[in-house]
Amino acid sequence: MSENENGVATPLLPWPTGWGKPRPRGPLVFAAGLFTIGALISIPYTIDAVSEGNDLRAFYGGAIGLVGITTVAVILPILRVRRTRMPRDVEVGEQDDGLSTLRIYYVTYWRRALTAWLAVGAAFLVIRGLMFIFSISSDTTSSGRSAVAGGGLLVVLIALALAVAVGLHLYSSRNRRGLVTLTRDGVSLRFGGTVSSVGWDDIGDVIPCIANNAHTVRIVPAQGKKIDVTSGKSLIDRLQAGLLERRIDIPVWVLGMDPAFFFHTVRFYWQHPESRDELSTDAVIERMRRGDVAVDV
Repeated sequence: MSENENGVATPLLPWPTGWGKPRPRGPLVFAAGLFTIGALISIPYTIDAVSEGNDLRAFYGGAIGLVGITTVAVILPILRVRRTRMPRDVEVGEQDDGLSTLRIYYVTYWRRALTAWLAVGAAFLVIRGLMFIFSISSDTTSSGRSAVAGGGLLVVLIALALAVAVGLHLYSSRNRRGLVTLTRDGVSLRFGGTVSSVGWDDIGDVIPCIANNAHTVRIVPAQGKKIDVTSGKSLIDRLQAGLLERRIDIPVWVLGMDPAFFFHTVRFYWQHPESRDELSTDAVIERMRRGDVAVDV
């Protein structure tokens, strides 16, 4: 098994026009700034609650600050657009079926940051729910405020249920690290318990697009073809199976790779079948290091 050396410099390949200018998406920049401000505002709120001896408010203020910090931690990797080094987790090796592949793994930071965000968010929702319950049960609360608190509690319970569902999904796939594989036969994406695959000859186009405010490489099957989807056992895996048959969307930031570099790599091997044998040898790593995957877009 050959693994890419950490920190190897790679050239900046032409930026696809389908992504617009190579800069962070405005909504993400706004969200990062907003949650940073929220985290800062929570400091005096928490201090004031502590000085008043209101423990629940103090925990609530601390939770607000942690939600802001972890949200920014999740967003920060997406804000970095262009990268001049190949990620360490790019390797050539054999799969369980003996087929040699180029494998590009998801960055581990993303899962840790998302797990922390979910845990902190769940704690925040529990505290907010307790505040609503105390408000409803208080003798000094008017009927109108009790109704508002009841509605707020319902929203909190729904959000908490969603957070728990996502958390369980992450936990169930904890030993299945996400990755993209390129072989002589095609491309596949593994995320959690779901694997989406398509043969090179069944690809209709490889295009750059923006999905969920992230620079994404979209692989669209040819007319009359579908993405082959193997779903996991979780409810989330089964619900998304139908949608995944229409396309493979790869948000490149989760790979820790320059978006344009990854786009050109996939498109190069789609357009050059004579070079696909390289995907079973170290030649693919050398080609990527040289930047010899640039194509006209």
